[in-house]
Amino acid sequence: MGSVASVLICQQSPKEEKGKWMWRHKSLGLLTGMIVAPRIGYRLMNAAKYKVGHPTGKKQFVNKVSQNDNLASCLSHKHSPYIKPLVLMESS
Repeated sequence: MGSVASVLICQQSPKEEKGKWMWRHKSLGLLTGMIVAPRIGYRLMNAAKYKVGHPTGKKQFVNKVSQNDNLASCLSHKHSPYIKPLVLMESS
């Protein structure tokens, strides 16, 4: 949030202050990268610990629904916190 806020403030500030705010933006982005990179490495190294088995049901429909639900929760909860910072770091 601080990185985005510093860019928004930079857009509204006079020309003399723009360098200061962009320096803060760059510093906050690098700090975020230093925090996110070890987390991604840890999750990749220990991915086997976080595997969740599929529930077994009597009906095939229930299994399909649970697989789709599991995929959606996996994409939105497990990978989203790691993908968003990388996209933000690359786009700035």
